[in-house]
Amino acid sequence: MIASLLLFSIFVIGVAAIIVTVLRKLGLDQKETFTLFLLATAAVVASAFILFLTSA
Repeated sequence: MIASLLLFSIFVIGVAAIIVTVLRKLGLDQKETFTLFLLATAAVVASAFILFLTSA
């Protein structure tokens, strides 16, 4: 269960990194894309934690 959560979070962080790269190509500056990446990472961690709590 925990391994699948880790795999899922790694996948979503990878997708978020790809989205951030695309946004940077479109002209967003470094600080905005980093903030978006942090928000996406926090959302993944929160959802994984909620899934862990509901499965326990």
